[in-house]
Amino acid sequence: MEQTDGTFIKKTYSSEEKQTLIEGWKQSGKSRMAFSKEHGINYHTLISWVAPKKKKQQVKVKSDRIPPTFSEVKMPALNGSTVFARISIGKSSG
Repeated sequence: MEQTDGTFIKKTYSSEEKQTLIEGWKQSGKSRMAFSKEHGINYHTLISWVAPKKKKQQVKVKSDRIPPTFSEVKMPALNGSTVFARISIGKSSG
């Protein structure tokens, strides 16, 4: 809603008003765009009322997977030598 000075006022709707408008849209046979323009409702607002966003479902972790763990690696302490270790993550080829 725009006032004469160019500022906007956000209209809030009660649950009953939303339901009445949704039913009016369904019975009108008009597109959501046409209905929203005709009734001065933001198109995206009407869409959010008609098809509210679904809550994100949590991703389920497969139960057959082995959970990651840590393993202690003991390296011999050799004076004057260099220690080299190769760590692979995931499947190894070969």
